[in-house]
Amino acid sequence: MSEKPNRYSKKNFPAYRFIPGKNPHPVRDPDGHSYGTTHEKLIYSPPKDWQQNENYLYGCDLYNNAYWWESHEQWEDLWHTTNKEQVHGQFLQGLIQISAAFIKWHLNQHEGMSRLYMIGRDRLEFVRKESPIFMGLDLNAHLEKLEKHFAPVLKKPEVWPNALESYPFIII
Repeated sequence: MSEKPNRYSKKNFPAYRFIPGKNPHPVRDPDGHSYGTTHEKLIYSPPKDWQQNENYLYGCDLYNNAYWWESHEQWEDLWHTTNKEQVHGQFLQGLIQISAAFIKWHLNQHEGMSRLYMIGRDRLEFVRKESPIFMGLDLNAHLEKLEKHFAPVLKKPEVWPNALESYPFIII
């Protein structure tokens, strides 16, 4: 993995990165890194308050360190507090789907990776049209990095470059 950006939150990382079929499910398996923990009930936090939103920031840290399942879960908890059709909901759903696409990439599941990437990208494009910088993320730059990163594997399904090379970090 190339040099990582600074951390945005103070929360500790889980003991391992969950990859389906590779290690214990984090919440369902007694050996999972989050087994027996309860999710805090989140309340809606407006996008303008993103710098104080520890859950959003932690999701960015998880994503930036290839904890794709964990970032997906973190952002999904926030997504449930939003209006799913509005910009904020679309933004979080886009991030969730990009994280899920990386899991599929890691598992060499081209169809799922491609579908999730394109849907996630389209959601982030929708947000970019409304606000090019949203919750601290420059969507023009981030979408460009994502497009460049996913292009080789989308063009040639038989080619599986390392997903972490030239990784498209979230820089806020």
